[in-house]
Amino acid sequence: MLGTFTKNTLLTFITRFFTVLFGLGTTVIISRLLGPEGQGIYSMAILLPSLLIIFGNSTEKMIKL
Repeated sequence: MLGTFTKNTLLTFITRFFTVLFGLGTTVIISRLLGPEGQGIYSMAILLPSLLIIFGNSTEKMIKL
């Protein structure tokens, strides 16, 4: 019925839509529960692990070349 390209494109769109929706919902909940100061502390606590994951993944790709 649907071609492979169309099916994969639709699946990607739906996945990204729900990922953005989940991220937005999480941000709203964290903001409401923690308040401005708590949200700032949470953001700082998440910053280092996030950067390590990003740089770790990019370094891994560079090493495989």
